[in-house]
Amino acid sequence: MKVLKFLAKFLQTIVVIILMIILTALWAFAHEGVMGPWFKSLSSTAGGACCGPDDGTEDVDWEDVADPQRPQIAYLVTVDLGGGPKKVEVPLDAVVKTPNLFGRAMFWGSIIRDTSGNETIRVRCFMPGTRG
Repeated sequence: MKVLKFLAKFLQTIVVIILMIILTALWAFAHEGVMGPWFKSLSSTAGGACCGPDDGTEDVDWEDVADPQRPQIAYLVTVDLGGGPKKVEVPLDAVVKTPNLFGRAMFWGSIIRDTSGNETIRVRCFMPGTRG
């Protein structure tokens, strides 16, 4: 009797593990299968291809910039690429014009260091979305 209860519990556990593996694989396929090509298609005139979500920073804080003195700046984004959060001006040509199917705001950029050690953030792409 104890052996049957143990076997039943063991089989339940095996079934749950198999279902978890299948569901994880389906989620990964759906995520990469649907969103992957869309992410790879994103680009801006400033930096070319934006790449995927792993290359960018998601859920960043951002705000519209409506300054007639600086019409080339579209957004002000707070992003942390290492070394703490920094406010970055996003030029118009770095804004992704494609509708945001991802939902969350995404920022793609890199840190550039000059010969003196000064750092600037180069904005490759920014896609407005929900605020971080």
